[in-house]
Amino acid sequence: MFRLRRMRESDLLKVRDIERVSHPLPWRLAYFRQAVRRGWCCWVIEDAQTVAGYGVIQIVRHQAHIMSLTVAPHYRHRGLGIRMLRHLLREAGRQGARWARLEVRPSSQAALSLYGSLGFKARGYIRHYYPGPGASTGALVMTRRVQRGSKLRSSHG
Repeated sequence: MFRLRRMRESDLLKVRDIERVSHPLPWRLAYFRQAVRRGWCCWVIEDAQTVAGYGVIQIVRHQAHIMSLTVAPHYRHRGLGIRMLRHLLREAGRQGARWARLEVRPSSQAALSLYGSLGFKARGYIRHYYPGPGASTGALVMTRRVQRGSKLRSSHG
């Protein structure tokens, strides 16, 4: 049984390990520590005390910026990503956000499908957003309205 809870500093090594195997340019441990200490909206989803994924949102004024949403490779395709994203959007609404924003690689079809299923729309493009060896990659900027107190539904049911 998976459960969501706030991220703690004691989770950070596991979060960093998931980050490292999931992203070509992972966040450093210090970034996650700073997010937790600053009181950003940081959550983990766990199964029997094992962190299976995490999400981090920074809320500024009325905008929730989804900074990171990752599920460990061996826990993917179980609905944990959409569960985490729904939870993060509800939390953002509780904290007064009216809009959610994120950046995503245009080549990440799984992420685009997930975000699209919850109503995110591509609103722009940032060139050279993700640095890389030899060449950088751009990012799609996606947004959606955050509804306070309403149920989040996906196009998949």
